[in-house]
Amino acid sequence: MNYKLNKLFNILLGSIYRLSDEKKRFSKFIKNNTPEQIIFVCKGNICRSPYAEFKFNLLNKNIIAISAGLEANSNEPANNSAITNSLKRGIDLKSHKTKNFNILNLEKSAIFVLEPIQALQILIRNPNAKTISRIFLLGNFQKSASISVIPDPYGREDSFFQKVYEMIDSAVIEINDIISLILTINKNNKTIS
Repeated sequence: MNYKLNKLFNILLGSIYRLSDEKKRFSKFIKNNTPEQIIFVCKGNICRSPYAEFKFNLLNKNIIAISAGLEANSNEPANNSAITNSLKRGIDLKSHKTKNFNILNLEKSAIFVLEPIQALQILIRNPNAKTISRIFLLGNFQKSASISVIPDPYGREDSFFQKVYEMIDSAVIEINDIISLILTINKNNKTIS
């Protein structure tokens, strides 16, 4: 898909995702379907989604996160700039190996995409209601989400990587906080019953 058309789709789909309150929808999803894994999805699985995976796994020990790319080759390392910039934020991506999204089992998973077009691509590959209910736009979980798309830093300067990783940090921390709160409430409700 050409760049301008992709950008138009992201703007359109991003607007739709903003209209549906992602945080409320995710809270309801967690309350009713505690996922066994969180899947962070981007294009190549070499910059953004592995960073989100490693950040989430650093914060949360109850649910494991994995990452994948819709256009990724399997078993490739993270991008060198991604490794360098993630290390500046305390995340070591040196052990990361890419995974292609098509090999993943989506059952009992919550899926976070970094661009709205990726949600559409997933739905085309897995057209069912369960898949739709499992997909969330990561950018909408930022503390001050003025932009829902988390842009691809591949090939960009370090300052751009840092801005993107800051966006991911904010969103992943919020997701972890929501999960922790809902799991605590669910646990307390079971104790009272």
